[in-house]
Amino acid sequence: MPERRSLGLHESAKPLRTLQRSLFRAVTQSVRGTQANGGSTTPPPVVGASVEGKECNDTWSSLLRREFVKHIECACDGSIEEGSDAKSKAEAGLNGTVVTPPFTRDNMLSALGLIISRQNLALEHLQHEVIEARLQEDKERRPPPRANTPLAGADLNDTDLSTEDAVLQTKGYLENTMVATVLQSLLAPTQSRWQEFLTNRISKVRELEVGTEKPLHELADEAQAASISLPTPDELLQCLVDGLNSEEARLLVVNNWDIEVCDTGIDPYGLMTVFHPHIQVLAQYPNIVPSLRRLRRCFSDLHPQLTSSTVNPAGRDWLIDPSLVIAEDQLDRLLQDNDNMVVAAILREGVHPFLRRIVYARALGLRLSVTHGDPIWNAQSDPQAHPCVASLPRYLSCATKDARDMVSRSHTRSSLYKGQKLDAAILQSLMRQDVRLSVGDSDNYFTYVDDVEVLAAVIVVDRRLPNVMIKKVLTQLGRVDSSHGEMLDGYTVCLPQRDGLQRLPHHPRTFFPLSMSSSLIAPLGNITSDTIEQYELVTAMFSQLWMRIQGPTPELFQCCLIFENLLAECAPSAAIHATHLLQSSPLIFLLSWMLNGFAEILDPTDVLLLWDWVLAYHVKEMQRRSVLSSTTGLASYLDEYSEEIDSEHDDDCKNALPCSLWLLPVLAASLFVFRAPLILKCETRSELESLFVFERHIRCRILIQSLLFTEMLG
Repeated sequence: MPERRSLGLHESAKPLRTLQRSLFRAVTQSVRGTQANGGSTTPPPVVGASVEGKECNDTWSSLLRREFVKHIECACDGSIEEGSDAKSKAEAGLNGTVVTPPFTRDNMLSALGLIISRQNLALEHLQHEVIEARLQEDKERRPPPRANTPLAGADLNDTDLSTEDAVLQTKGYLENTMVATVLQSLLAPTQSRWQEFLTNRISKVRELEVGTEKPLHELADEAQAASISLPTPDELLQCLVDGLNSEEARLLVVNNWDIEVCDTGIDPYGLMTVFHPHIQVLAQYPNIVPSLRRLRRCFSDLHPQLTSSTVNPAGRDWLIDPSLVIAEDQLDRLLQDNDNMVVAAILREGVHPFLRRIVYARALGLRLSVTHGDPIWNAQSDPQAHPCVASLPRYLSCATKDARDMVSRSHTRSSLYKGQKLDAAILQSLMRQDVRLSVGDSDNYFTYVDDVEVLAAVIVVDRRLPNVMIKKVLTQLGRVDSSHGEMLDGYTVCLPQRDGLQRLPHHPRTFFPLSMSSSLIAPLGNITSDTIEQYELVTAMFSQLWMRIQGPTPELFQCCLIFENLLAECAPSAAIHATHLLQSSPLIFLLSWMLNGFAEILDPTDVLLLWDWVLAYHVKEMQRRSVLSSTTGLASYLDEYSEEIDSEHDDDCKNALPCSLWLLPVLAASLFVFRAPLILKCETRSELESLFVFERHIRCRILIQSLLFTEMLG
């Protein structure tokens, strides 16, 4: 018997399923090749081959084979005879023996379609259950009728029992008010200012076309010459500050929530914030402005020890690319996921580039479909003979017919004249102008300028985005309480009709993006080259994430408060020094970075790594109530919250689900805190501004982990 030779493998690499299957195939092909050539010498079988065959049953190829065999057995209603050829092939596929049944590409696609269809149904059922639960919770949380509330200034000694009960009911309602509802009520003056500001902006463009017959591209050139463009982040910040610091907002805080605001004196945060004391007092409530300690517990899953990949690619003796091992492991888990929690785990540890398109679609709740495009394998070949995991995701797509109809030449390339022009067409011209300025001048994304221009022009005319998608998202998040006004205010706007046109009873809303917002579209070109899939991902990400910070919304308000609170807690000296030099808050530098998802300053790879983490917590936020959608407790004592935060129980950490967009102010604060020693050395405003120019070597994940899990006090 010939001597068995060692393959020279490292001990830590032997248990890997992919490596075991590759070696098993190599030996099998060697045996078959020797028998086909008429050789009489047969190499000995590999010890433990049967065990290896059983261990690889959890890989994606074996999963598809089992699904196909199960489908055949169900279709035959168990009528396969024991001695039949089909039964023997099925048993061979399940037992992992050398003799494998024919498993063609069509069979693989059929099995893959069954798995994807089952996951689509499970995801739709989960979304329906969450929405029904949110509607029921909102029904139970309805405030008492206004007629039952006591009048302002009424003497409780002269009131009857029913009036006292009404007072208790009102206090109970204030205790049970959501954070988003409280912030939305405070933002009412700001949202009115923002609505008026955007109306004036669109009216200026309308004046340019009066008495002319110019196409849109000429109108856009005139708008650019007249310095008319999309609103900037600085204009949004100024509107936000003016509205929140107004007397109307101050009276709303003092009268409705019985918070005694001292107009004189300086609180610990008064030297480094742009907000007045009635807004600063909100920082005392951890459900509104979480502290660093609370953020550390909310994002405990991002600890460096928990974010490494499941398969450690540290080995150097592997016979295959270790990145493909990670991709196959993630694909195995993805095909067996039914509630998107595996998707969240994959996004936290870092999704493989081959799978990011599919994982993003699942995280955003998009339906997947199996396509029959160009064959990747030959018709006669065995899919298992090609272990490259990058081939399977190419058969999956998130494109739909509705998106294909929207992204058509008639929607993006038409030249509408005066009689046909709409406000949406004006937004298209402004958006194309923004694409040329932001994406066209970008060193990272200028090659995608044509695709981004098409997508940006379509997204502002798609009425589903501001009227259907955002409503569904807010409902699933638990923002269906409209007791303080329309919850869509701030997210979308209602542009007034032109003179001479009849106003509709329910005028549709419009999405008015900010300048440089097209930079949020360009990074998706590194995920997929299919324009239809890009549009599906763009509309999903805007409706579920970016629209929530593209205006005076509760999410943006909370992000600003979190940023200033982190600076006051981690780098107070640098924050005070920067505020003195700028005569304003450092928000003027870092707010635009947050609004654009840091796509302008990070490398394309780091942008997607940051978005992976944002989507990971967004998956949880869409299924469970985050802190932003939970009760506020403004009527409670602060000691109760201190006791809750100081508790060391794990249940408290699980219940404190953060908003996914909180990662943006955390990263912005970490950039400031990391530069705190340099900020203290600046003597002029120009020196300080030079520290916050565009960066290209920022490691976002390391900075976030450093701020949350280490001491970075300036």
